[in-house]
Amino acid sequence: MDKDEFKKLPVFQATLENFWQAGIEMGIVGAGNGQHFDDCVGNSKKPWLVVGVKGLASQLQISISTVNRMLADGVIDSATYQYGKTILFDVNAVLDLLRKDKKK
Repeated sequence: MDKDEFKKLPVFQATLENFWQAGIEMGIVGAGNGQHFDDCVGNSKKPWLVVGVKGLASQLQISISTVNRMLADGVIDSATYQYGKTILFDVNAVLDLLRKDKKK
């Protein structure tokens, strides 16, 4: 089913697969999906932002204390954006920084 057909479909007739596909196309679904991970890593021009230390730890499958340690050491500072109390991380930039850090 393409986008135009989905837009014309009444909500009560849409299947879970229809909603899932729409969410993937909008970029709001698929955090635990390997395909979504590969698409984002393969296309570094597309921002992949997560909110909070817990969110970054979940995406990288590491502990929260490891993320806090990387923040304290300044390893991922250039991939970190803070607005008041909210912290955002660009996961693609974090992965690039971690790759560069290992090469040292």
